[in-house]
Amino acid sequence: DEAGDGVLTVRDWVQAGRYAAGLDPLTVIGGPTAPVLPRPLATGSNAHNEEVPRVVRLAKGEAVSGLVVTLPVTLQALGNENGLGFSVDFDPAVLRYVGVAKGSAASSATLNANTLQTASGKVGLLLALPTGNSFVAGTQEVARVTFVAQAAAGTYPVALGDQPVWRAVSDSAAQELSTLYVNNDVVVHTSPALAI
Repeated sequence: DEAGDGVLTVRDWVQAGRYAAGLDPLTVIGGPTAPVLPRPLATGSNAHNEEVPRVVRLAKGEAVSGLVVTLPVTLQALGNENGLGFSVDFDPAVLRYVGVAKGSAASSATLNANTLQTASGKVGLLLALPTGNSFVAGTQEVARVTFVAQAAAGTYPVALGDQPVWRAVSDSAAQELSTLYVNNDVVVHTSPALAI
């Protein structure tokens, strides 16, 4: 009795790539017949009470009001990660989404952005390496998200969330990997005044 979990994540994208590459035979599955509740995420330790060393981290940013700020997203990789998905949650009154680019460690990856909810302060990202490949162990820059700061001076939170894309990290066999997600802030400064 194989059935889906009712949630589309990066694991499903990796599995589709495995099917396309002929690595796995096509399998008939069905979805759940009841509503799907949000699933718990790693909070720093796994089921065996061990520390989770794999971390997706949103970098802190500093900007001058009216100018761009780019926030790198890094993966503290163990060397078996093929793809990851997450959403970036921000206050649209503070930051205006401009775009996203692959990070320095993801040049061979495919990056998909769901920008349908940027007016509500949400952008979803899916990023995966070619089928069968993995990120090298260590800190890897996987994406760069760019905004324009449009608020008064202050410190504003930016978070990794689950809408429209669920947080998940997958290995090349489409298995979910325990991961800790770290949020951060953007510090907005006022434009300096020139006195003559």
